Amino acid sequence: MLRNLTFLFILLVMMACAYGYEAVSDVAYIKTYRYQAHQKPVDIYYDNDRPVKEYVQFAVIEIKGAKYDNMNHLLNLMRQRAQAIGADGVMNVRKDYAVRERGLVTDAFFDEKPEKFTAPVFTGIAIKYVNESEEGRNP
Repeated sequence: MLRNLTFLFILLVMMACAYGYEAVSDVAYIKTYRYQAHQKPVDIYYDNDRPVKEYVQFAVIEIKGAKYDNMNHLLNLMRQRAQAIGADGVMNVRKDYAVRERGLVTDAFFDEKPEKFTAPVFTGIAIKYVNESEEGRNP
């Protein structure tokens, strides 16, 4: 019994040491003020599209995909991250690609090389509308 529990513990620790198998997000704040998280819809503006409402820019959001992530999944993650930091929208959203690695942290002990892959990356600028009472949000 103890042997089985030890094996299960080691297996769980090894699984926790995996990297690169899920999308990751990062936020870089460009303002010191932080907004409340919310569950409202988040507007997405691509390239040079701009909101018609007055807004302030307060953070840069980056979403790096995993190996098989599709665009819809990554854009949903961007919306969720924007909600978590209190953004009403994300503007200047752009898609790019980056080389990522995935594997286990313990691979170095066994001379295993991590798998390299090209992942989609979405970046955008988080915005907060100045006058929340305005109507006419873009879907």
